[in-house]
Amino acid sequence: MLSGGHATNALPQRAEANINCRIFPGTPAESVRQELGRVIGDASVKITRLDDGGIDSPASPMRPDVVAAVTKAVHATWPGIPIVPSMAYGASDSMYFRAAGIPSYGVSGMFAENGETFAHGLNEKAPLASIDGTLVHYDILLKELAK
Repeated sequence: MLSGGHATNALPQRAEANINCRIFPGTPAESVRQELGRVIGDASVKITRLDDGGIDSPASPMRPDVVAAVTKAVHATWPGIPIVPSMAYGASDSMYFRAAGIPSYGVSGMFAENGETFAHGLNEKAPLASIDGTLVHYDILLKELAK
């Protein structure tokens, strides 16, 4: 997001850019700040991190028991679909647990066609048709992980 000046017909006395960086777990925020400085290539540009509440935390290891539970839960509704682990960028409360040494995983049971969810947009929603499958997913997942 860019801003600067006080009027469209005047040269701005200052300019500001807010760059929204999605930092993966295990990547120090300071290294991202330094890379921005390297890319900008102008030492007079001041780069600061806003107080966004985020903290550096490690990535959680892939645990076979979690993968097995997710696989069973997904295949209950979607038999045979490939299970492909991924890491989501963005923040969640799990960063605090990971920073404290507690591995944390985000596993959604909601399946939707591309363009159906508008995640974090002005019209964010979950398709009504996905609710029953999501409930089955979490029921199986929680029971498997509780063993």
